[in-house]
Amino acid sequence: MNRLMAKQEDPTIENVEQIITTLPLEWWMHISSDLLEWALQDDRIFSWLITREIPWPAAVLRPIGEKCEFPFKGELEYLGCSPKIRGLLSRRFRVREDIPNEAQPLIDLLESLDAVNENRAPRIGKTHPLVGWLAQPLDKWPNFTTPSMLQGDNNVAGRLLRGISGFHEGLLSKIAFE
Repeated sequence: MNRLMAKQEDPTIENVEQIITTLPLEWWMHISSDLLEWALQDDRIFSWLITREIPWPAAVLRPIGEKCEFPFKGELEYLGCSPKIRGLLSRRFRVREDIPNEAQPLIDLLESLDAVNENRAPRIGKTHPLVGWLAQPLDKWPNFTTPSMLQGDNNVAGRLLRGISGFHEGLLSKIAFE
């Protein structure tokens, strides 16, 4: 597991499940974008992925350079949400009708990325009403009330309360649909 956390080995369903179900999100956030991109590229892994309720928006919508709190390694930094994730999510969900409830964080992530690319305010999220704002530049954020930020997923609420956006120019790249 340490080799995967240090990006020295390729993930497997078994070691990814062990990481995301036993470790705090802050310990694996630095590889969250890589893990999600990996999981979205394979039919078998995607079938596994959509049956797990994982707080993907709070995991991948983080600023480039955010420091990971993994306690056994030095300074691990997040490289930002991969622009490829939007295209991969879009391909997976645009044609799928049998979407389990556990996949709602992935639906929220796709909507968040669509909103920022379409230069519009995000729709109300399924896991947290304001989840889509995590993909928007901070200067576009309205003044949220504390009660509105505390609704829904705690991971999203924490990011909103601290005013932390995962927006970066790469999210607007056309590479998402190549």
